[in-house]
Amino acid sequence: MKYTQLTFPLNVYAHLLFLELGRVDYLHYGIWDENHTDVTSAQNYSTELILKNLPAPPCEILEIGIGLGTTFGLLSERGYAVTGLTPDPYQHDIARKGNINAAGLILSSFEEYDPADKLFDVLLLQESFQYLDTLQLLQKASLLLKPNGLILILDEVGMTRTTTESENLPLLAHLQAQAERWGFNEEKVVDLSAQALPTIDFLLEGLKTHRLQLLKDLPVNEEQFEHLQSSLLLYKQKYIAGEYGYAFVCLRKNDAPPRWQITSLLESDVPAMQKLFKQVFAKEMSQALWHWKYGDGRGVAIIGRRNSEIVSHYGGMIRNVLFKGEPRQEVQIGDVMVSPKERGTFTRKGLFFLTAATFLERYIGFGAKFSVGFGFPNERMMRLAKLQGLYGEVDRVTDVRWQPAPKFPCLLTDLQSISLDTFEKRRPAIDFLWDQMAEDLRDSIVGVRNAAFIKHRYLEHPEHDYHVILIRKRFSHGIKGLIVLRQEENCCLLLDLLGALVDIPLLIKHARRLTTLWGKDYLYTWITESHLGSLVCQDSEVEKKDIFIPMNIWTTGVKQDDVRNSWWLMPGDTDFL
Repeated sequence: MKYTQLTFPLNVYAHLLFLELGRVDYLHYGIWDENHTDVTSAQNYSTELILKNLPAPPCEILEIGIGLGTTFGLLSERGYAVTGLTPDPYQHDIARKGNINAAGLILSSFEEYDPADKLFDVLLLQESFQYLDTLQLLQKASLLLKPNGLILILDEVGMTRTTTESENLPLLAHLQAQAERWGFNEEKVVDLSAQALPTIDFLLEGLKTHRLQLLKDLPVNEEQFEHLQSSLLLYKQKYIAGEYGYAFVCLRKNDAPPRWQITSLLESDVPAMQKLFKQVFAKEMSQALWHWKYGDGRGVAIIGRRNSEIVSHYGGMIRNVLFKGEPRQEVQIGDVMVSPKERGTFTRKGLFFLTAATFLERYIGFGAKFSVGFGFPNERMMRLAKLQGLYGEVDRVTDVRWQPAPKFPCLLTDLQSISLDTFEKRRPAIDFLWDQMAEDLRDSIVGVRNAAFIKHRYLEHPEHDYHVILIRKRFSHGIKGLIVLRQEENCCLLLDLLGALVDIPLLIKHARRLTTLWGKDYLYTWITESHLGSLVCQDSEVEKKDIFIPMNIWTTGVKQDDVRNSWWLMPGDTDFL
């Protein structure tokens, strides 16, 4: 039998097993030891480990990911009431043909599965956990399981991470921490990495032996085949290095549900998030402002619920940065909120910690979507996060103030305002200025300030009005810089500037002139203390602010010393000014 309709690489693994054994019962790893030295025995032993950890039949089992239906059939034969899920029509068809109890096989993903009011004693995930969102699994498991119900997982997991490259395998430690937050007790965790590793050797040897036949029989090309071999070799190296592993995990649902439910924010949750924002900050967050910050994939967030109410929020806006010359996407922390009713505990049992730690585990660190994050916590919040082991301090904010300058025009330069109507014409000039600035800050970490950023951040802001002003040479019309200003009640805020660092005194001179022309008392801005020297001139006033630049230290990642005193951050890097 050829398994041509299975998705790649399962079709390769299945047909390899068929060529070796003449039949295929399982697609999962085997567990090898002195008593199980061939692939058939090792795969059977893997399933035996699950069977011996199940409650006695009869009980209700939901098998999430049925493979070819072999485990489903064994469970049915032993008297269990088993429901099996797969989103793969071909796997579903194979399993139905091989099982008498075909009515229990459902073509559906776990995410879309709705059993109505049915509850289960066990959720079983045999090499399907790694494909699911951990928080979504725990949230849905808490609804699907009966009191004292079990989650049984046998799968590949991440054991540790050592590089900024994105990893697909979820970390075992994060599963354990998040399961506890969702009210699951850890009953058993068994590291089976050494016993699973020979399966990779078996597959590598099989690919070598049956290469020509596999390429002939399957819709797989040479490039895919080479990539598969390379991936397996990399997996083997990561197993040996202790980065990847294979584990059996048994979690039991508590009788009492957790006080708070920590999960991801969905767009349907936005109205409730906006309600919390008003409670905490005593002002509205409009739908337009939320969309400007987080919409169209621009952000992520973790929330805490109590019953149906959102009582905490920890948001992150995706930001393009140059990390010492290397283009990256990192995350800017914002809208960190805890309902006033839920602020009683400031330990690792409290709501702020649970929400923040889950966000950091999910999004920041080695192997995660982002390698670093940044934000602007005040002294109180920074002290709390440091005490809880979430943040380390890598810089702080310094306020800089100037008196207005004479309003006489500069003979060699003039100003040109930029609006949405004139933006496209000025786009090349803005990108030119950003290139100059990026080169000067190649040893720093700086948020990208190209034309696309200037347009979204300032010209498309749904609530604030800014003056985006290009500074040109008066006669040659060469470009010297760009400044972004906002008029406040009695002063003028310099949010951003763009251009070669050597031209910053000229940019500030023009900002001070405009402060005079607009009748304001003074001009001010702020910048990270490490880069203060780029803004300070002879008649500036400098004062440290109680605002700090944090760095995640909760998850393994970039070292603090690699980030310390490296961020170039100004008011325009915030989401609230």
